[in-house]
Amino acid sequence: MKEFQINKYITLKLENGRTNIYVRRELFRYCTILVLDILVSEISDFGKIQSIDELSDNQNDDLDGSSNDSISIPLDVIFWGHCSNLQAWYEHDYNTRLLHRNLSFPLLKRLTEVGDSLARRVFKEEIAKRFASYHLQTTEYLLNEGYLDYLNQEELEILIVNSNSNLKSLEEIQEIIDSGYFNDLNRLELLYYSKGRNLSIKKLNIKFIENFSAIFDQGFPITFVLNNRSILYNLFFPLIKKISKEDKDIKTLFLEDIDKRLKNPTLYNYEILNLFKEVFITGYKKQSVLDKFV
Repeated sequence: MKEFQINKYITLKLENGRTNIYVRRELFRYCTILVLDILVSEISDFGKIQSIDELSDNQNDDLDGSSNDSISIPLDVIFWGHCSNLQAWYEHDYNTRLLHRNLSFPLLKRLTEVGDSLARRVFKEEIAKRFASYHLQTTEYLLNEGYLDYLNQEELEILIVNSNSNLKSLEEIQEIIDSGYFNDLNRLELLYYSKGRNLSIKKLNIKFIENFSAIFDQGFPITFVLNNRSILYNLFFPLIKKISKEDKDIKTLFLEDIDKRLKNPTLYNYEILNLFKEVFITGYKKQSVLDKFV
């Protein structure tokens, strides 16, 4: 078994033919992506390529290791390649441009959780910088995996201003939410609103429930909502709680609609429909409910 220590938090081990990453002596994951050993000073030499993510995406993910069957690379060479990449990443302050996003952000997040002061210092900064890079796959990844949820309201507002996003105003978003047409909002607007103010719907009615239910048939970004705690805590859970306290017709229609859809589950709505039903019945303060889905 070969072993290489990056710092007091990260260790790589070659075990059973694959490179495993350990954080504080606990297995984090095994490496599946080996991109070229690139110096930071050389990244600018790729022209418009500004990160390993862009290099990998531009080559149709041929660098994810799936094509290694046709190229015989000794395991120890692959292992030391991973070690070199992780070492460079650490020496350049966990610059997420130097590792594939599928590894750099989860690993950086884990390092903050175990008390790495450098990781804590750069975590939010890396999220903001990479989101503002306009690299579509990376910005979508950060949105879909809930990384923007780690930014507070002020940080999110700064990010939105710097990214020149054409977002609706809070007042416009409030009008849409009052109508129940959540599908008229994009993911960043939902996140922006959920961090900006408390839910203030004055009156729910049958039409609202019908509009709200329709979002599950129109490609609404359910995964994004599931991955962002602030949207669940500050928007959807209070809304479901309010529905549970409305008149009998509203409550009945809501539960009937959920039960009908649960009988014909689809990949994009089953989990969140179950979550909404459980929150409706038991409330949303129980951590056990959140742990199942978030």
